[in-house]
Amino acid sequence: MHAAIIGAGLSGLTCARVLDRASVRVTVLDENPTPGGRMQSSGIAGDLHADLGTRSFFVRDERFTKQVRDWQQRGLVATWAPSLVNIHRPGHAEQGRFRSVRHVGTPTMHAPAIDLARSIAGRVRLEQNRRIDAIHRTSGGWVLRDESGRADHFDAVVLAVPSPRAAKLLAEIPHLHALASAVPMMPAWATAAVFRERLPIGFDAANVQIGARCEHAGVLAWMDRESSKPGRPSDEIWLLHAGEQWSASHRDDTPAEVGRRMVQAMFAAADAPPVEPIAVHAHLWRHAFPVAPLCDGCLFDETLAVGACGDWCMGSRVEGAYLSGLAMAARLLGERSDFLEPCIAQEH
Repeated sequence: MHAAIIGAGLSGLTCARVLDRASVRVTVLDENPTPGGRMQSSGIAGDLHADLGTRSFFVRDERFTKQVRDWQQRGLVATWAPSLVNIHRPGHAEQGRFRSVRHVGTPTMHAPAIDLARSIAGRVRLEQNRRIDAIHRTSGGWVLRDESGRADHFDAVVLAVPSPRAAKLLAEIPHLHALASAVPMMPAWATAAVFRERLPIGFDAANVQIGARCEHAGVLAWMDRESSKPGRPSDEIWLLHAGEQWSASHRDDTPAEVGRRMVQAMFAAADAPPVEPIAVHAHLWRHAFPVAPLCDGCLFDETLAVGACGDWCMGSRVEGAYLSGLAMAARLLGERSDFLEPCIAQEH
């Protein structure tokens, strides 16, 4: 069997590794220049990077726990316990607490995904910068066609992509198309702001829920000082995540305008005197948060040998993406796998 996996995020790479270990021939195709999906650390200014995608993750399932322990032992993951506050109105920070231990990739959030990609290098073909626009079932298997018109043939196909993209590619398989279409995903703006000196802000991270009557209501949902994360440089970089509704309302704004608004909201929330950043980098994740994630592990049609996996299939968390990749590989190999019930929900 030659399986194609469209998408090189955590779920796709996890699925690829399991299939590779089972001696399945695998090709991974991804439209981005580097693997990792939203587990990215993006360049923002010179040699500086920030976690513009996943900001941290939690561990609950024993299978993911085993993987995270391996990454920890090899210095690719560490726990993160910043000084956390909750902000419900500007200038009023209440001490917060984590419901679970937070983890981050080290020295960047990208590290675990890069490790997965390296673990299959040389056996699994990984094609970056290649966007698949259509898949078509024939009597001999599957034909995948990219935006240039190039076509390749495979025996099985895995869509490790956001649900809206999976739904589009599954147009010829009505029952799977309907399931993927039932999981809309919200966009999310993320901004990294770099400052010359440490800001007079007395916490390292904040859940921000500013009331509707305030000027910057809904702009920010989260802010953190990147240097508080293990393995990061001491540069003063603040990572800002916008609220889901605000991101949706401003999805067509320019990165420059969004970055400016989010930095203003940061200073307002922290009740700190505004300081001009030396660099601001804003990025829109068009498909960031599933509105009603599935709890099925993955989608799969055994007869057609096609399926889909990702965090939207298993509760929206990083752990869910990993477990979904395991589930997808198990189904392709003719196995079954048990998953947590009820489905794992997003934690903050």
